[in-house]
Amino acid sequence: MSLLLKNRFDAKKFGGRIRDWRKKKGITQEQLSRMLNVSTNHLAKVETGGRYCSIELLQEISDCLNVGTDDLLNGNVPPVAVCGASAALRQLWQWLRHAGGGDSDTLACITGGIAEAFYGMPQELRAETLKRLPEEMRAAYELFRQNLECRM
Repeated sequence: MSLLLKNRFDAKKFGGRIRDWRKKKGITQEQLSRMLNVSTNHLAKVETGGRYCSIELLQEISDCLNVGTDDLLNGNVPPVAVCGASAALRQLWQWLRHAGGGDSDTLACITGGIAEAFYGMPQELRAETLKRLPEEMRAAYELFRQNLECRM
């Protein structure tokens, strides 16, 4: 592993996320280590940041805890979970993640688009979002809105 990557990866935070998800799921270290076919000591060291795990083990942990690898590695939390979206949207998020894969940002965009279509978007949030878009994208958005309004 390169020094640059090693300095950017925080093994303690990564291990802490595994521990937090494991506890959230109501699984003990002993149970998870049996599911993963590793020693409890090995899992404890991974959870405290004292040992790295292989890509294969990361995937197995992800599968056992039903959590995306990007969520374990980076601590990504889907925006629909943060904003307290409906149970249906959380189920959609899970289904999309398992059905087609994709990273958290992609799935958040899909789920967020569906949520916007269903619930609408507060005007203040729409205005703030539009301010942050590049000029070409704002122009494309305005053209799309005009065409949509003409059809209604």
